[in-house]
Amino acid sequence: SPSVTLSEKERRFLVAATLHADSSAKEIGQMMGQREHAVRYIRDGLVSRGVVRPVYHINYFRVGLTDFGIYFTRGSENSTSRKRFETHLDKVPGVFWIAKTGGAYQYALSFITPKTHLLGELFAALRPSEAGTHFEKCFGIRLDWTVYPPPYLTGEVKGRKKIVNQAGDSLVELDDVDRKVLRVLSSFPDKTIADYARVSGMSASSFSYRVEQLRKQGVIYGRRYMLNTQMLGINNHRLLLVDRGL
Repeated sequence: SPSVTLSEKERRFLVAATLHADSSAKEIGQMMGQREHAVRYIRDGLVSRGVVRPVYHINYFRVGLTDFGIYFTRGSENSTSRKRFETHLDKVPGVFWIAKTGGAYQYALSFITPKTHLLGELFAALRPSEAGTHFEKCFGIRLDWTVYPPPYLTGEVKGRKKIVNQAGDSLVELDDVDRKVLRVLSSFPDKTIADYARVSGMSASSFSYRVEQLRKQGVIYGRRYMLNTQMLGINNHRLLLVDRGL
């Protein structure tokens, strides 16, 4: 059940600003037809209540990473064994997200790595150790991601924006400083440039320059807002569609 109820203005803000967390209150106000101070009040309220949080959108395709979508079932394990397995997955670096599902498979996860041979090691780790427990799996390579704002909050889909990341684009070579910048941005997406510089041990100007270069290269899209749908009583459904002859 929802623990937060959104006003109409808050819904309109989320549709307008979800993909543009870097935009100023003035810029978002122009999209919404609202005054700057009103947008700032709405935004600060949503962030403070935990309805949204800013995250940096990083295009991992551009740096040569492959995204494997894996769906699997580990049979009828006891709860202790299942919990132990889920704790183990928390420690696997390539696991980007994992979900318990109620469909054909018990679990779904995203495994992102530049070393495709590690997929075999992951499958070995996914298989239960108990004798007699069946194991089923299905996997595929994700070739692109499209991220939309949440138009379901208002029912408006006309002219909506989107972010598209695709495999096959020219790759960007990262050095150690670039990797440090991406780690800091990922760990502290809501901080200021001064905070980033202090955490990374770099000067503010150097850090800003690196971020701008990564933006120009398409590695960083910018910041977007992650919406806590559970607080709104909204269920997420992932549908796997197979089409032949399209």
